Amino acid sequence: MSMEDSMIRVVNAGGMLIMGSLEGCDLVSPRVLNLENAGNGQLMIRLLQIVGAPKRITLGPTAFVYQPEDDGLIATYRESVTGLTIAKTLPGGNVVPIGGKR
Repeated sequence: MSMEDSMIRVVNAGGMLIMGSLEGCDLVSPRVLNLENAGNGQLMIRLLQIVGAPKRITLGPTAFVYQPEDDGLIATYRESVTGLTIAKTLPGGNVVPIGGKR
């Protein structure tokens, strides 16, 4: 997990789960976690923009904040905010990090 990812938090505010990057009392690039039943006991999580697409929201004193541990959820949030998909494989083989070895 990168230093930037370590500031990503999930907030329960007013019964909504909201994910974003915590800066002081503000949540930057907030996304609402929408949980849907996918069948067979599975849940599907969709990250939705808040109406009006605010760049940041200020958290109230009753917000419950925690750091997510699921790397998949953090990656999905990053993809939602940037609009980019994180490549895990390429047609010719696996992705090799810069300076990495095959």
